[in-house]
Amino acid sequence: MAQSKTSPKYIAFHCKTPASTGGETPLIDSSIVYSYLHNQYPEIEKKLQTYGVRYKRVLPPEDDLASPLGRSWKNTYDVDNESELEEKLAVIPGIQWKWLEDGNLEVITEILPAIKYIASTKYNVFFNSIIAAYKGWDDARNVAADAVMYGNGAKIPANALEDISSFMESNKTAWKWEAGDVIWIDNDLVMHSRNTFAGSREIHASLWNGREAPTSNQLPIAFGEEKQ
Repeated sequence: MAQSKTSPKYIAFHCKTPASTGGETPLIDSSIVYSYLHNQYPEIEKKLQTYGVRYKRVLPPEDDLASPLGRSWKNTYDVDNESELEEKLAVIPGIQWKWLEDGNLEVITEILPAIKYIASTKYNVFFNSIIAAYKGWDDARNVAADAVMYGNGAKIPANALEDISSFMESNKTAWKWEAGDVIWIDNDLVMHSRNTFAGSREIHASLWNGREAPTSNQLPIAFGEEKQ
């Protein structure tokens, strides 16, 4: 959720129904990904620190379950029509957007940070969706290789993105769900994703803000279900 300026501090997952095949949740320490970037690609790190990062997506008017992106612009921005969406986008500083044919919407996000300093650990972490976008945002409307860029619009070198992706793949832990399992992660320190799966799968997510772990009398900022 690094594409949001109000990303949650904590995320809790609960497995109601595990997939019959696949559907694991890969997890990786964000600090070791940053360390790899720092040691192997210091010039890219410097540019990410200087310019930040932007993401490009083309969203359809209705949800597309065949797409890894999936959500429509109606669902993404919680609107019912083009007029409501234009009102919402008009007040987001730095965002770029335009209507395409068939009611599709092209969006280039505002400039977002790619590296985050964590005061409690005194570490930098790799806090972004660069690899997820570069490797996974490919469908009938989107080309994954064009989905991510520096904040100044320049492309991030593909060889570096491929290498960082391979490092993450080699160092991740893929949690295989069983019914009733709960995972609680510090969203600043741990990155997560989702493997493809077959069969029915239902994972609930609860998102929390705050600098300290929530107590029993605090309420989450959002509940949701991850079924796709």
